[in-house]
Amino acid sequence: MNGLIFLALEDFLESRLGETAWEEVMKQAGLEGQLFEPDYFYPDQVAADLFEAAARRLKHPLPETLEQFGQHLAPGLVQ
Repeated sequence: MNGLIFLALEDFLESRLGETAWEEVMKQAGLEGQLFEPDYFYPDQVAADLFEAAARRLKHPLPETLEQFGQHLAPGLVQ
């Protein structure tokens, strides 16, 4: 998974849950302290762990979380 997705997920979570949300999700995913570079590719399991932790933090099912993330991400992609 491209690191740019993780940076977008960070923005998504902080816009919905506040500045500490990303750190909390990273900790829940077992990735505390991990830094993501936008031009680097990470194992798909990292994405799975982060999105599952994000869904738990948002208190939404994973499919709903993914849909909301896509809605957050889409406007920036079409500009």
